[in-house]
Amino acid sequence: RPRAPRRGVVVNEYEPGDTVEYRNAAGETRKAIVEEREPLIQDGRPGFIGVDDDTGELCWGYDEQIVAVTKRVFPHV
Repeated sequence: RPRAPRRGVVVNEYEPGDTVEYRNAAGETRKAIVEEREPLIQDGRPGFIGVDDDTGELCWGYDEQIVAVTKRVFPHV
């Protein structure tokens, strides 16, 4: 059964280009730049595919693991 997101985090408000902070299965907090959202990433649960902010490697996570979202800021042209 999917767990509810942490209080105060509205996971439906993230989109590609945003940075999500999430807690992985090992309990570590990681940051990733979202490449795409997936309605059924695994086990019938919604999530994201992204690039790890530290390693540059592809990663994925469930929406329920997200603890914070930083919206992408477009530079002024």
